[in-house]
Amino acid sequence: MAKILNKFVRRYTNLSSALDILNNKRLTLLSPESWPDKNDRCFINLYCNNVKKIHALCFTQAVETFHHWAVFASGIDGICIEFDREILENYIKSSQKNIKFQSVNYARIKDINENKFCYEDIPYLKRIGYSDEHEWRIIYICDIENPEILPSFPIGLDAINCIYFNPGMPKNLSDNLKCIMKKMTEIGNLKIASSTLTNSLRWKSSGKEFFIRSIK
Repeated sequence: MAKILNKFVRRYTNLSSALDILNNKRLTLLSPESWPDKNDRCFINLYCNNVKKIHALCFTQAVETFHHWAVFASGIDGICIEFDREILENYIKSSQKNIKFQSVNYARIKDINENKFCYEDIPYLKRIGYSDEHEWRIIYICDIENPEILPSFPIGLDAINCIYFNPGMPKNLSDNLKCIMKKMTEIGNLKIASSTLTNSLRWKSSGKEFFIRSIK
């Protein structure tokens, strides 16, 4: 089972979305209509009852796993942004929009049939098979006048604790991108690093040392 982050939430996304966050100091909420989990989409639609529109943004409270990179930030332009959850929540509360947030509840059909949750839990319910994701979700309920414009709310860059690049991003690209992001944010000490999940010098070094010890 994935270890839980106590103070942070992570957003796995792509480079264009990450640059939008850094340049415009905002989080843009997306339509759930493209979500591959049709069960999840169904519950979102039940909650809004086809009267209002819901946009959402999904984060994880779990530490880094290969699953997160492969599913949510695949390719060399995958990015993970780690947010200080308390600071981010304060920006959400001050946005003066109908935005809600909470951790996702993972349930069995039996739990639903036995009414173990309430109406307000509906957009935060997923099947138990997704429990390792440890999702934390923002939802925004609104009347959409222009479906081509996605809703957003402002955040300060102090909400960002660290930025990680996909482990498959070539070093020359990651070094250049790191410079661009530091200039864009004007935060000299902003922590930016490439994930070493699939290519760790420490892991490989430990393996070599273990091999030497094991054959003595």
